[in-house]
Amino acid sequence: MESLGAKGGGRMNGRTERVYAEIAAKRVLRDWIRPDNGLYNLYCYINWDIGDKDATLDGLFNAEQLEAIAWWMRNKGEKGEE
Repeated sequence: MESLGAKGGGRMNGRTERVYAEIAAKRVLRDWIRPDNGLYNLYCYINWDIGDKDATLDGLFNAEQLEAIAWWMRNKGEKGEE
């Protein structure tokens, strides 16, 4: 997903790339993010709790949403992650 990676030819360190990727994921996931960093949305059903290896999805999701969900699960999946 281009919007979750670095754009342009400039060099970014790993932390900067992660910050930009998190901003992009938050833009896509918006109000699906719970205060504990889990994901939930009733309309296009998604439910994922911090620490779970799997998410429950039941609805129509585009590639950008699926990539943002996957990024979020990989990077926010540990309990206590900020």
